[in-house]
Amino acid sequence: MSMKRYDCAIVGAGPGGGAAAIAAADAGLCCLLLEARRTPGERTACGGGLAIGTARELELPASVAEQQLAAMAFHFRGAPDTSRVWESWRPIGVTVDRRRFDSHLAGRAQALGAEVVTEARVTGVDRDTGVVEYRQGGAVRRIAASFVVFADGATTLAPRMGDLGFISRPDNTIGAIAWEYEAPGHGYRRFDCYYDKVTVPWGYYWIFPRADVLNIGVGIVLDAVRGGAKGGGAGLPSLLARFTDSIPAIQGRHPTRRLGGLVPLEPAARVADGRLLAVGDAAGLVNPITGGGIHHAIYSGRLAGEAVAHAWKRGSSKTPYGRWLMRSPSYRWLSLLASVTAYGHRSWPGTAFVRLTRALTTFAETVDKIDRPISRFLNWRAASKWQ
Repeated sequence: MSMKRYDCAIVGAGPGGGAAAIAAADAGLCCLLLEARRTPGERTACGGGLAIGTARELELPASVAEQQLAAMAFHFRGAPDTSRVWESWRPIGVTVDRRRFDSHLAGRAQALGAEVVTEARVTGVDRDTGVVEYRQGGAVRRIAASFVVFADGATTLAPRMGDLGFISRPDNTIGAIAWEYEAPGHGYRRFDCYYDKVTVPWGYYWIFPRADVLNIGVGIVLDAVRGGAKGGGAGLPSLLARFTDSIPAIQGRHPTRRLGGLVPLEPAARVADGRLLAVGDAAGLVNPITGGGIHHAIYSGRLAGEAVAHAWKRGSSKTPYGRWLMRSPSYRWLSLLASVTAYGHRSWPGTAFVRLTRALTTFAETVDKIDRPISRFLNWRAASKWQ
C-alpha cells in the first residue's frame, strides 16, 4: 500500500507551525499539520503575551486577543525593593489564550487547504526520503513529504533527525511553569515581571492578565537551580506557590490550569538540513531576556513556508530558508542577545538578569519616546495630504 504524499509536513501546531502551514498552503502546496495534543497550545507554559504589531498583522479577532496592554512593570526584590513602570502612549501588546490563538492559526491554515491532524505524535522523520512516522490512537502511521518543518518546541526531534535545530542543555534552557486562575475583576492592566536574585537568580516571575484570568508563572535557567534539569523541575512548583501566596487577587482560589515546559535561550547553529527545517522554539528563536518567542515563531514559520514554496515551485529539494533566516535582522538580534546574556550569566551570577532587563527597558523607553513625536508628525502629514 503506497503512502499518502504531501508537499510539506509540519510537526507541531503552535505559532510557528501554524504560520508555516498558512504560508505554504496559501502558495498552493499540499500541507499536513501534525499536532501531538488534542488541542494546539493545550499544555504550553506561556504567559500569552504578544506584541501589538504582530497581533494587528495577524488581524486577530477580539475572541483571541483578549486584552490590550499599554504598560509593563518590573519589580526588583532585594535591598531595597524597587519597581520600574514603563507606560507607553499606545498599546504595546495583547494577551491571548494559547489554546484559542494556536487553534485560530491552525484553522486559518485549514481554510486554505491544509490538513490538520491532532493527537498525532511524530516519532521519526527520514531525512533522505521525507517519510514521517507518527502514532495516533495506538496505530502507527506513515506519510511522505517533500519537505518537513519542525515546529515542536524546545524538545524538538530535529537534532535527532538531521543536522539542525535547538539542542537543549542545562545552561541554555529555561524551565518554566504557569498556573492560571479565574479572577473576574482582577484589576491588572499591564505586564508585571518580578525579579528576585535569591530565589530566581536567572529568571523571573510574571503576572499576565487576560479578560477574567491571571496567568502567573516562573521561569529559571535550569543550571541555576541545584541539580540542573531535575532540580529545576522539582523546585519550580514550590517557588511559584510561595509567589502566588503574595497576590491578593487570587487568595482562596485554586489554579484552573497548570502548565509546564522548556524555553530555549540561544538560536540554533543550523536551522535547515536539506528537506528539513526548524522554526520557533525548535530553532531556539526566543528572546533570552524576556523569554518571548511567539513573534519569532510566527516570523520564522512564515519564512519557512515561503522558502518551501520557493523550492517547490522550482523543483528543488533544498530551500533557501537557512540563508534567509540567518541573514535576517531578527536572527542577528537574537544571536546578539544570546551572546550578551551568556556573558552576563558567567560574569555577574545572580545579578546579570536584573542588569540586562533594566538596560533593555531603558532602550525600549528611549525608542518609545523618540517614536511618539515622529508618529504624530507622520500621521499629521498623512491627514494633511488628503485635506
